[in-house]
Amino acid sequence: MTDLLSRPTRAPRDRAGSSGSSGGGRASEPGQRALAVSAAWAGVVAPAILLAVFWGVALVGWFSSDGGSHGTTRTALRIGADAWLLAHGAHLQVGAATVTAVPLGLSLLCAYVAFRAGRWAGATSEVEDLMSLGLGAVVLGGTYASVALVAAILAATPAAAPDPLRAFLGGAVVAGVAGGLGLVVGSGLRAELRALLPTHARAVLFGGLVAFLATYAAGAVLSGLAVAVRGQSVANVLAGLHLDGAGAFFSVGLVAVLAPNLAGWGASYLLGPGFALGTGTVVAPSGVVLGPVPAVPVLAAVPGNGPAPGWALAVLAVPVLCGLYAGRATLRRFPTRSYAVGAARSAGAGLLAAVALAFLAAVSGGSVGSGRMTDVGPAAGPTLLMSLATVALGAVVAGLLQVWWRTRHGDEGDLVDEGPLDRSIPWRDREAAAGRAEARSDRRRERRARRRGVAVDDPRADVPGWADLGVWSASTRHVPRRSGPSGETQAVHPPDDGEQTAHVPRPE
Repeated sequence: MTDLLSRPTRAPRDRAGSSGSSGGGRASEPGQRALAVSAAWAGVVAPAILLAVFWGVALVGWFSSDGGSHGTTRTALRIGADAWLLAHGAHLQVGAATVTAVPLGLSLLCAYVAFRAGRWAGATSEVEDLMSLGLGAVVLGGTYASVALVAAILAATPAAAPDPLRAFLGGAVVAGVAGGLGLVVGSGLRAELRALLPTHARAVLFGGLVAFLATYAAGAVLSGLAVAVRGQSVANVLAGLHLDGAGAFFSVGLVAVLAPNLAGWGASYLLGPGFALGTGTVVAPSGVVLGPVPAVPVLAAVPGNGPAPGWALAVLAVPVLCGLYAGRATLRRFPTRSYAVGAARSAGAGLLAAVALAFLAAVSGGSVGSGRMTDVGPAAGPTLLMSLATVALGAVVAGLLQVWWRTRHGDEGDLVDEGPLDRSIPWRDREAAAGRAEARSDRRRERRARRRGVAVDDPRADVPGWADLGVWSASTRHVPRRSGPSGETQAVHPPDDGEQTAHVPRPE
C-alpha cells in the first residue's frame, strides 16, 4: 500500500514526443498493467489507507480518554468511519440531530491521498490517450465511491447513521476529480489536456483560481490575526476545559482539521455577509449578535456583541483588491487588445471565483447539532451576491484597465501566445523562464528605442522609462542632433564616461 504514496521511479514521459491532444499515447513498457486495472486498484487502496488512519486515530483517542473503560473497539472504529464519511459530505444522523458541516481539513487529506493513488496508477499503466484517462478516472471514482457506500451501510447504527447516497456521491466527486488529476499528472498528458482548452477557457480558469485563492488566503490571514489579537480569551477557554496532555493534543488536532473552514468563514466576513454561530446570530463587519457560544477555544477569537467600529467596514475593500489583482494577472498572462474580450475574460474569472466562494460557504458550515446549532457558518446566497459585487467587479475593472494600458503602451510582440505546450512553471523550468524574461526585455528595449528615435543597440534604449520624468539630470526623450559629414542628421551620444549633458549646441 505504501508504494502508492511514494513518487514513481519510472522516467517521465517525453512531452516532445507526444503526437496531439488525443492520439499521442505513451509507448507500452514491459510489465505495465491496463489502466482500468490500476485505477480500480487505486480506488480500493486509497480509501483503505484513509480508513486505517482514521481508525488508528479513533482508537488512540478512545484509549487515551478513559483507558477504554467505556465503549467498545467497534464503537471507536465506527466513529473513525463516520469521520471519514463526513469528510466526503455524507450527512450524519445522530439521534434527533443531523450533522451536515464538512471538516474541510479531512476532505483535503482524502483528496491528496486520492491524487497520489491516481498518479501512481497513471505512471505504472499503459495509457493510450485522453479518452482512456477519462475512463480510468471514472473507474477510480466509481470504485472509491463503492467503498464509501459499503462503509456507510456497515457503519450505520440506531445511534448514528451516515447517509449512504451522499457518501457515494461525495466519494465519487473527491476521487474522480483528485484521482483524475493524479492520472493526468502520472501519465504525462498534461500538455495534451491543456491543448484541448481554448485560450478563453484557460484565461477564465486561471483568473478564477487566482481570485478565489487570493480571497481565501485573505480570509485565512484575518482568522489568524483574530486568534492572535484575542489570544488571551482563547487561552482562558482552553484552561477552563481542564484538558490533560492527550486532550490538549486532540484539541489542537481539531483546530487543524477545522482551519480550512475557519478560513472560509473569514473570507465570508471580508465579503460582508459574515457567518452565524447559531440560529439568529451573525458575525459581520456591520455588527455582532451572539448567543451562548460553544466552548471551543478558537471560537473565543470572535468579537463580542455590539455594533462594529466604523473602520471594520474597510475590510470590504479587501475582496475588491483581490478581484483587481486577479483581473490584472489574467490579462497579463492572456493579453488582448479587445475591450470586449478582456471584459469577458475578467467577468468570467470573477463569476467563477464567486461560485467557488459560494460553494466554500455552503460546505464550510451547516448543522453541527440540534436546536440553535443547526445554523453555523456562512450562507451561500449572500456570499455569492457579495462576491459578484466585489471580486467580480474588481476583476472586470482591472481587466479593462489592463487592456487600455496595453493598447497605449504595448506592441504586437506583447500579443504573441506562447501556447500551452511551451508554457512552463518558472520554478520548474528555469531555462524557459529565462528565455521569456529575455524576450520581454527585448520588447521593452524596442519600444524605448522607437520613442526616443534611436537604434535598438543604442545604450540609451536601455535607460528605463522613468528617467524621462526628470529623475535623472537630463531627459532622454529629446535627443540633441547635429549634421553629419554627408548632410544627414545624427544623434549626439553621451560621453563615454557615463555623464549626460542637458544640451549640446548645434555646430555652425
